[in-house]
Amino acid sequence: MLWLPLVLLVLATLIIRLTGIDYLLQLALYTAAGNSWNIGKHPFWHGLYEYATTPATAITCVSLIGFVISWHNDHLRPWRRIFLLIILFMIFAPGIITNGLLKEYWGRPRPRQILGLGGLTPFEPLLTYNPLTSGKSFPCGHATVGYFWMLGYFVFRGYRQYLAHFFLGLGLVLGTLMGLGRSAQGGHFLSDTIFAAAICWFTALGLSAILQLNSGPLRMPKKSSIPLPVRWGIIGAGAAAMIGLALASPFRNARNHHIDIAEAPTARLHVTLHLLHGNAQLEAADAFSLTGEAWGHGVPTASLVDYFFVKKPTPDRITIHYTERVSGFFTEVQQELNATIPWERMDFLELKPEDSAFHIRLPDKMPTRQTPLVLRLTGSRGEVVIQGATQETLPDWLKLEFSGFSGKLSFQESRPDQTNANPR
Repeated sequence: MLWLPLVLLVLATLIIRLTGIDYLLQLALYTAAGNSWNIGKHPFWHGLYEYATTPATAITCVSLIGFVISWHNDHLRPWRRIFLLIILFMIFAPGIITNGLLKEYWGRPRPRQILGLGGLTPFEPLLTYNPLTSGKSFPCGHATVGYFWMLGYFVFRGYRQYLAHFFLGLGLVLGTLMGLGRSAQGGHFLSDTIFAAAICWFTALGLSAILQLNSGPLRMPKKSSIPLPVRWGIIGAGAAAMIGLALASPFRNARNHHIDIAEAPTARLHVTLHLLHGNAQLEAADAFSLTGEAWGHGVPTASLVDYFFVKKPTPDRITIHYTERVSGFFTEVQQELNATIPWERMDFLELKPEDSAFHIRLPDKMPTRQTPLVLRLTGSRGEVVIQGATQETLPDWLKLEFSGFSGKLSFQESRPDQTNANPR
């Protein structure tokens, strides 16, 4: 129960590192959906993402209540160790180890953030520690809640083998399905799911040994061996885990903005883009559009609300203003946008990044203009990256202005190749 899973984990890690299967699997899912993550939008995968964590959350809540009542009710006292196992597992496996430490500080970018998979960040192989990036791919948090059901194996393995193997199979199937669903959505790699399973297995194995569940989980001494301060600490930590689960409600909002005005194909454009989170890629096109997605986790009502305003102050000019507002409290929020820009007709472009970045791809063919396009950078945070030029080779048709901008401005002389990324 200890050495075989450990050996399997080491072998899986070596195979994934040496073959690059992490990247190749995500590339197959991405290209199969026409260079998108639409497979993950299927109702089955979406339903798993939205609702499959609810039963484990409910059982944890009942266990926390049962643990408190068991100190005053003799009928529940034999169940105290099972209640305690469930509470401690949720505190440590999905809570402290997965979300509190690894996802928060490891720094592995998600698949949809990777070059060649719709993103702008280089691929990082399994167990590449990079706390400087903001990625939260390693390990898969949803899968840890699916593997929660493996706890039943450690509860029943001493005297109900059929129940033990049922819960082991249920946990393995549900956790793996949830991990595959998150891979199809561009949220996690295969290795993130494998390490989620390992975290859950070894956490459950250690807790069951500490709580001595092998000697009979439904036998408890009449006197408590848990001091009162420790008891209240467990209750407090369990309540904190429940709050953490309550803050893990997923949200997803699509962006699909176009100019529905008859003069749009010929009018001059003044555009302001205010981005709170994530990344926006600006590319050349014949018409202006803004598309993409925002997603993450937070309280049930949390969302990243977007506002898109279009006005026509003069017959030959259109002004566009895009801004965002945070609604509710987030534990994680991300966004990927793509803005198409008709550079020939753009007179003014204002970018205001906050906890976000704009990546501007200058056109291969320089637009013919009588007056320069004013690119104004505002805001005290965020990043703007101009691709296809250096500070010395910035084209004459583009005029940079700064209005209280204290974020980061950088240049990339060569454009990132979106189709060729190193999988290892």
